[in-house]
This record gives sequence, C-alpha cells and structure tokens, in this order.
Amino acid sequence: MAHVLAFPPSLLAEQLTQMDVELFRRVVAFGCVQAFSTLRSEKGEEHLAPTIRAVITQMHRVSNCVITTCLGDQSTTASDRARILEHWVEVARE
Repeated sequence: MAHVLAFPPSLLAEQLTQMDVELFRRVVAFGCVQAFSTLRSEKGEEHLAPTIRAVITQMHRVSNCVITTCLGDQSTTASDRARILEHWVEVARE
C-alpha cells in the first residue's frame, strides 16, 4: 500500500468527496428520522436507517485511516507523524 504522503492532498480530498457524495445521495429524509431513534438501539435493528449508518461507517473508516497512517507504524518518528498529520489537515482544507 502506498504511503499517504505520496498522494497530493487535493487528490485525496477529491476521492474522499466522491465517496461521500455517493453516500449522501442515497440518504433519505425518513432515514434521518429513523437514525435518531435507532442508531443507539439494541442489536437486531441494524436494518433501520441504512443510509445514515453507511455515512457514519464511512466517517469512521476515514478517521481510522488517519489514525493508522499517523500511529500505525511504531518506527515512525514524531516529526514524520507531524508531517503526516499536517498532510491530513491539508486534505481536510481541500
């Protein structure tokens, strides 16, 4: 897997935005109402508000990607981690 720094922030931002657009297009108003009542509910109700769950899952995946690239390699120095985090900040700005 290529390192995150190998990709320009604008490209990463564009790709993440494209993924988000596809998910947000599928969100239905009723799904938002369902989400408020079911997202923290008991097991067995995962089928409710699927479009909202997909958006939340995507956000968790992006967060995990940022965490992994910053902290996943124990041999990474603090200054390298700072560079990686700065790169993600630039992605967010884009």
